[in-house]
Amino acid sequence: MSNHFFHVKNATTRFLENSKEFFEKEENVIKKQNLSSLRIMVVVYALVVALYLLTVALPQGFALQTRGILIALVVQWVFVAFVHFFFYKKDNLSSAFVSNTCFVFGWLIAALTIYLGTYAFRDEQALLFPMVLILMTQVYTFPPKKILSLVVCEDIVFLTFSYIFKSRYLFFRDFLSTTVALGISLTSFFTLLHFKFQYYQAKAKLQDMCSLDSMTGVMNKSTFTYYFDSFVKSPEATRQYALAVFDLDGFKQINDDYGHQIGDHVLLAFAEFLKNFFGSLDRNTMLGRFGGDEFMLLIKDIDKEYLYLQFASFCKEIPEIIKEKTQLEVTCSVGVSISGGGQQEFQDMFLIADRALYQTKNNKKNSFTIFQSNTNRQA
Repeated sequence: MSNHFFHVKNATTRFLENSKEFFEKEENVIKKQNLSSLRIMVVVYALVVALYLLTVALPQGFALQTRGILIALVVQWVFVAFVHFFFYKKDNLSSAFVSNTCFVFGWLIAALTIYLGTYAFRDEQALLFPMVLILMTQVYTFPPKKILSLVVCEDIVFLTFSYIFKSRYLFFRDFLSTTVALGISLTSFFTLLHFKFQYYQAKAKLQDMCSLDSMTGVMNKSTFTYYFDSFVKSPEATRQYALAVFDLDGFKQINDDYGHQIGDHVLLAFAEFLKNFFGSLDRNTMLGRFGGDEFMLLIKDIDKEYLYLQFASFCKEIPEIIKEKTQLEVTCSVGVSISGGGQQEFQDMFLIADRALYQTKNNKKNSFTIFQSNTNRQA
């Protein structure tokens, strides 16, 4: 029994962790889906209420239920106007705002079906509310806690009014039907959410395979180039930034003398050191592999003096780190290009950084050279 409880607890914890990651990473996609569903549903629901009013309620006279439906219809069309005018062509709405608006709309639907099922038609078993309860979890994508609070609270409110206004026999039938509907609703919701998790994980894995270097785990050339060019078009690029190109000295000889397996081990050690050393700059850096033993690093919002100190420290530490991990003497040459103002594409910055690297290789290996990109001269 305790083992079963332990497994259930672990499965629940994993599900909630996956749910949190899913809703954080796919926030914009979920927002667009919910907004699209909301725009369609408010119109469909308003038309259904209007149709019901014209074909069922009004022919029976201006009874109490007709007045209630009229009020619901007015409220609903006000909500339609709000959604379609306030949300029209607005992409900067927060996910929380869209989600809360969908939540309110869910309560509007529930309120009318609760009114019809417990008060207006108190002598009949409620049919609309159980269907709404099932559909509520299928239309929008909410976090588990939010969807639970929505459908469970709606069910409690419905059963409370059913108990007050209906006979015990009809209340019991309503209780059975809504309990079954709640079970179906939550089962289908969690099943659908599970499939969404699997799709998200498969998509994320595929994106990683396409965008990352399979051996070192850093960005590949095409991904690095894309994000570099996106960066230079952003407001961040108004400040100075630098592109560094790293090349292991004598790496070809290592492959020839010790084999490609040892060479790969050296590359992994080197990539790990790059990530650890420059990772301390947090979001100010972006690392990629150009191919072979060449790596690239974008450093945003630089300070020249600090940059010199960083690369001097890097060139001093790298031989010790590589030797500690591979038992081989390996050094690294670096060429750096510093932006000179304006938007400079990757290819322009790379050519200057590559020229700086070439100068480092010719003058003194295990060192670095920094060029100013607008002057093409040593900084």
